Amino acid sequence: ARVAHGVSAVVDPALMRLLASRAICLCVCPSSNARVGLRPDYAKIAAAGIPLTVNTDDPAFVGTNLLKELDIAEQEHGLRRDVLVAASWQYRFPRPG
Repeated sequence: ARVAHGVSAVVDPALMRLLASRAICLCVCPSSNARVGLRPDYAKIAAAGIPLTVNTDDPAFVGTNLLKELDIAEQEHGLRRDVLVAASWQYRFPRPG
């Protein structure tokens, strides 16, 4: 139901269609990707119907927090905060038991 990162899917139209058709959520961290030199087109991924959640990846390494990541996703990538937050609830890991 979820793939951590997975932003390289943007270069493979068939994979993008598969992710969208199965509603597989990509858990992304804009700061972490930027830190390692990746600048994926998150808006293109979202527009393809692939659910996204924004995460902090490794806050100590990246120097971020969830509010900063949501701000970056919204301001720099044109993603809607309310959609990202709703997806985080919808695609959270189920609790055991």
